[in-house]
Amino acid sequence: MTSRTARASLVLFLLIVGAAGAYLGFDTYQRHAQVFRQERASLALLDAMLASVNELAVTQRGYFEPARGGNNGNSASPQFQRVRQLTDELKQHLDSLRSQVTEPEALEQVSSLAAALDDFATTDTRVRTNLANDTYFSAADLVFSASATELRSVTSALIALKELSATAADTQYASLQRRAALTAGGVGLVWTIGLLLLGWPGPQASAADLPGQFPDTAAAADLVTPAPATAEADTPLPPGLDLQAAANVCAAMAKAASAADLREVLASAASAVGASGMIVWMGAGEELFPVLGHGYDPRMLARIGPLSRQAANATAIAWRTAELQVVTGDEGHAGAIVVPLVSSQGCIGVLSAEVLSGRETDPATRSVTALFAAQLSTIVAAWPEPSATADSPAHPGTIAVTL
Repeated sequence: MTSRTARASLVLFLLIVGAAGAYLGFDTYQRHAQVFRQERASLALLDAMLASVNELAVTQRGYFEPARGGNNGNSASPQFQRVRQLTDELKQHLDSLRSQVTEPEALEQVSSLAAALDDFATTDTRVRTNLANDTYFSAADLVFSASATELRSVTSALIALKELSATAADTQYASLQRRAALTAGGVGLVWTIGLLLLGWPGPQASAADLPGQFPDTAAAADLVTPAPATAEADTPLPPGLDLQAAANVCAAMAKAASAADLREVLASAASAVGASGMIVWMGAGEELFPVLGHGYDPRMLARIGPLSRQAANATAIAWRTAELQVVTGDEGHAGAIVVPLVSSQGCIGVLSAEVLSGRETDPATRSVTALFAAQLSTIVAAWPEPSATADSPAHPGTIAVTL
């Protein structure tokens, strides 16, 4: 390709494609994190409701314990008050759950759950009436037959809703992963074709094909000889950000088959965003471990040790909240971009990049780093769980990714 205008236009097009790919990757990451947060909130609500149902069954049976004052038919007894309170709380949780559910099968389970709760409330009223009339056998029969059956129906509906919630989240995770893979593949393909076109010499003109005569031989030679490939200098990239290298990193990540391969890709990723160092952290239990690094002495990584999930630093916060964190740099101190690795199993780790002060606020740098994290999460999630290795640095908490 010999036309300077054509080369500049192609470079601009590749930059636009790269920026669009980075935006789509970052948007996919944000949606992934949102699905993760919604799933966690839904499961927490359902677990709280299950705990309330278990307590409800135990408390109702306490009606017949004389030592606790439950068998005297007094409507103000602690057991009566607690059962009424738990029933009201379950109905409030049910209203919240109904606003979150959209799938027809889940809506059907919510309706079954509401009906079972209403039946239990009706049966409990009959139990109290029998106790007030001193018909203890009838009251006990209702508690251990009708009420128990109704509470089992409530429990079954809650367990079914947990399974449906997990299935729906897995479906969304799979869709987002396909979107991320298609985005990375599409951008990589366009960039590969574009770079081939930029390097293609194109047809060269001969002196006989040029119109007119040239009195100056040097001027004629300039027209006949293709201009040197300096179009890239005419459209400079932001300092520290190399989109061509970023595209190569995405392609290399897709081919990574071992920790050694990934360590080499990490070096290229750091170079692409102008980072002096990068660390891949993986979660195990309630702790976060540095498993791969670039730009740091391995002995220093070994001394870092595990981070607690509740630690008050950007790395732990990113893992805990599944949200990107930025550490602002100042004069003499580097900044940092910390991106969670979110997969179908949840937030499984963190990618941290140490950058020159000021680069952490650059949207392009943050977007490309987030794109690397999104691609990386699909790779490390498919590998075995992090485990301790005998040849890892001498620190009791250090783990390494093994294949």
